[in-house]
Amino acid sequence: MQIIQTILSAFLSALFLLLVSSCDAPRVHPHGGPYYYGNFSDYSVPPRPTDELSAEKAKTRDAYYVAYFDDNGKIVSREKYQYGSLEYTEQYAYKPDGVLDRKLVIKAGGETTMQYFDRTGKML
Repeated sequence: MQIIQTILSAFLSALFLLLVSSCDAPRVHPHGGPYYYGNFSDYSVPPRPTDELSAEKAKTRDAYYVAYFDDNGKIVSREKYQYGSLEYTEQYAYKPDGVLDRKLVIKAGGETTMQYFDRTGKML
């Protein structure tokens, strides 16, 4: 009986520590989306989303973003909506080691721009 209580106590302590440590961990998105955001942290490439919103809340705002992620939590697509209309889409592709390779920007009118990046993340 004492062994069972010790094992149960150890299990509950480990479970508690796991739950507490995961509360402060940054959110890693699973593959896919859509995920809705009110903003991005800065102008870094690839962008880092902030201010996650529900779809319903996002669509009540003047501007919001929709993002999709790969299996590693890296952003692969971002759309910006302004007053309910798509303003632009950005698509990101990565090298096999996870470094950003290129970014494709597609504006609502159809104009496209491709940007390429070196191994350090600087635009070529």
